[in-house]
Amino acid sequence: MKWVNIVVFLGIWLGTVTVAQAAMVHLNSGEALSGRIQSMDDQTLTLESDRGFGILQIDRADIRMIEFEGNERDLSRKFGVGFYQRGTVAQEFSVGMASLKYWLNSSDSVDLLMGFGSTTDGGDKLEEVLDLRFRFTRVMLQEGGHDLYWGGSLGVLNVNDDDDEINESGSTVSAFLGIEMFFIALPNVGISSEIGVTNQTVGDRTTFGIFNTGFPTLSVRYYF
Repeated sequence: MKWVNIVVFLGIWLGTVTVAQAAMVHLNSGEALSGRIQSMDDQTLTLESDRGFGILQIDRADIRMIEFEGNERDLSRKFGVGFYQRGTVAQEFSVGMASLKYWLNSSDSVDLLMGFGSTTDGGDKLEEVLDLRFRFTRVMLQEGGHDLYWGGSLGVLNVNDDDDEINESGSTVSAFLGIEMFFIALPNVGISSEIGVTNQTVGDRTTFGIFNTGFPTLSVRYYF
């Protein structure tokens, strides 16, 4: 029994050390609270203030972002909306896309990209592209205000190109590496750039290559 009590005590002590992390909590109101996190669940965060406010109970719905000591971030269950634009491979159909991103946990996220583009000449439609993609990303390194990540995407598109006499649906598959940057003054804004490979098939036409060859791949998102 003595050894059991010692093991239980050590388990509780180690759990307390693990939970109590120095952090800066950014609220939706714009206020920032600093201290040590004592506990956190889906509903409430308990923070021991380092400014003499005592123990604070904060509703998770009121929290915009948590910055841990060492610049570690936790965007779990946060949504991001923004814009995604990347360089294209020659002969590839591509348009700028709206982005709706959701963080499953502190490292994994899913992203829905939706884009539509139309080119006309004197009122005559030359090309029309509808693009829909689903992406998964995983952060593999956090350093300072940067996240280094890898990911992949699958998508479908519909192309109507009068010049090349194409009126077809197709698919696209991509794999990529990227970096997302956060700034202390704008903790809920992420700016990212990527490089990768893509394979696009529309009808009998297949395009494969490294993207980020023209206009740099760039996305900007605001996290709620």
